[in-house]
Amino acid sequence: MTSVSTLSAVTNWITVMRLPFTTVALMPFAAGTFIGYNSANGINWTASIVGLIAVLFICITCYLIGEIHDKAEDLLTLKYMRTRFSGGTLLVANGPISRRSAGILAALLMCGAALCGFYISYIHDRWMLLGLGIFGGSAAVTYSLPPVRLVKRGLGELLIAVCYGWLTLFTGFAVATGRFPPYSYLFALPQAFSIFNVILFNEFPDYESDRTVGKHNLVVRWGRERAAKAYGMTAFLTAATILLIWHFFRGWHLVYLLVSLPAAFLSLSLAVRVGLLGRWREPEKVEPLCAQGIFLNLLVAMTLGILVAF
Repeated sequence: MTSVSTLSAVTNWITVMRLPFTTVALMPFAAGTFIGYNSANGINWTASIVGLIAVLFICITCYLIGEIHDKAEDLLTLKYMRTRFSGGTLLVANGPISRRSAGILAALLMCGAALCGFYISYIHDRWMLLGLGIFGGSAAVTYSLPPVRLVKRGLGELLIAVCYGWLTLFTGFAVATGRFPPYSYLFALPQAFSIFNVILFNEFPDYESDRTVGKHNLVVRWGRERAAKAYGMTAFLTAATILLIWHFFRGWHLVYLLVSLPAAFLSLSLAVRVGLLGRWREPEKVEPLCAQGIFLNLLVAMTLGILVAF
C-alpha cells in the first residue's frame, strides 16, 4: 500500500511539473545552441547543458506558480470546458499537492536556476549572461504571481512571445558561445509569433472561466471572434517570416525552401482554419488545434535551427 501511495505521489509531482510542455522552451534553446555550434569553431558543452537545465527549472517554476494562483479559474474549467493543454492539472487546486509544497519546489528550482546562471557567467566570464537568466526568471515569476500577475493584464501573451520566442533562441546561442548572435531580432520572429498563438489559442477553451474570475487576458479583452482573427493574422506572419528568413539566410536555395515549407504550410493551414473558417467554434476541434499549434512551434524551432545555422 505504501509503495502504491509513493508511486501515486511521484506521478502527481511529475504531472504537476507539466514536463511535456517545457519543450516549447527547451526546443528553441537547443536550436539556438545548434546555431551557435555551426557559427563558431566550438562551443562550451558544459555551459550549454547547464543552461538547458536552468531553462527547464525556470519553465517548471512558471507552471507551478500558475497551478498555485490560477485555482479559481482552473476549477471552473470543470464546469465550462477542459482540454489537455489548458486549465492546469488541478493537482494543486484539488488538493493532492499542497500550495505550500508546490511553492517550496518552485523556490528551490528558481534557486537552482540562479546557481546555473552564476556558473555559466563564471565559465564565460561574461556577467551579462546572468542578466538573460534574471530576465527570464523574473518573467516566469511575475506571469502568474500576484500582485503583478501579467497573465490577467493583457501582457502575458506578449511576454511569452518575447521569452519563449526570442529569449530562448538568443540565450541558447549566447550560453553555447559566450557571445550574442547577430540578426536575432529577425530570426526569432516566427518563433515568437508561433508561441504567441499557442498561448492565445489555449485561452479559447478557458474563456468563460477566465472571464468569470476577472482574468483579463487578451482573449477575454478582445472576445473570441476578434482573437481568432488575430490568431489568423499571426499564423500568416509566422509563415511569411519563415520564408523571409529562408531568403535572408539562404538566398534562393531550393533545398532550404523545402525545409521551410512544412512549417509554413502548417501555419497557413491554422490561419485558415482558425482565423477564416472559425473551427474554434466546434468543441471537438479545439484540442486538436491546440496540439497542432504546439507542434508548429516545435517545428518552427527545428526549421530555424537549420535555416539560420551560419
